[in-house]
Amino acid sequence: MENQSSVESFHIQPSSDPFNTIMIPSDEEVLAFFVETPIDRKHDFLKIIEGMSKEEPGINEVWIPSGFAHNYQIKVGDVIEVAGVDGKGVYTVSAIVYDPLFVSGLMNPTRIWVNSGQLSLLYGIDQLENLAFSLRLTNLTLTKEFLQDFDATFPTLQFTYSINYDTLKGVSNMMTDIIGNGILATSILLVLISTSLIFFIVSGEIIRDYTIYGVYKGLGFSLRQIKNLNVFKYGILIFITYPISLVLSFFRYKTHPFCL
Repeated sequence: MENQSSVESFHIQPSSDPFNTIMIPSDEEVLAFFVETPIDRKHDFLKIIEGMSKEEPGINEVWIPSGFAHNYQIKVGDVIEVAGVDGKGVYTVSAIVYDPLFVSGLMNPTRIWVNSGQLSLLYGIDQLENLAFSLRLTNLTLTKEFLQDFDATFPTLQFTYSINYDTLKGVSNMMTDIIGNGILATSILLVLISTSLIFFIVSGEIIRDYTIYGVYKGLGFSLRQIKNLNVFKYGILIFITYPISLVLSFFRYKTHPFCL
């Protein structure tokens, strides 16, 4: 596989069924699949956020992605339960990791990392028929060409669960896109409301100063000059208040509790 010019690196790891059900500390059943941690990994690098730093989980230990941990309020030291060949298996969460491929809490099922050789103990060697296959291409534009060559080379292989770059990108950006679109819609609504308020305020000011315009006309001002006076007056207000509002909004943004 690595002899192909389009492939930068690849991993083949023992894996459980992709739609395996586990019991989390909140007594809720969720979907997840177990993958043995490769020691000589060339991609799929994990960064331990919470827990002891080591090469792989210990026996009867698991590493879980940060998005999954946040969604279900799972902490280091909590236990999860999974049905195995000898009955119920209990595993301790020894670390919460940053898993680039499964960083989003919207990924379902999620990927959980276990010790090398742990799956054969959990499910039995005879029952362990699944493999997780992951690869990194030298260029994303070669994806279609690679898949065509792969299907032609291995026509009998079947994947019950697969994820490509576009899926990962879409899921990772989904919450950001939703929040961004919400902010955009709110901003447009506020601009429309502000424009309407400014229109009614200016109209009210003009009606209130109607008698003053009569004085201006008596002094020889033309209608065009009176209009220009109003434009100048409100233009000065905008010129003064606009930079102030920008400065205040900047400091408000910097001090917002959700601003990183």
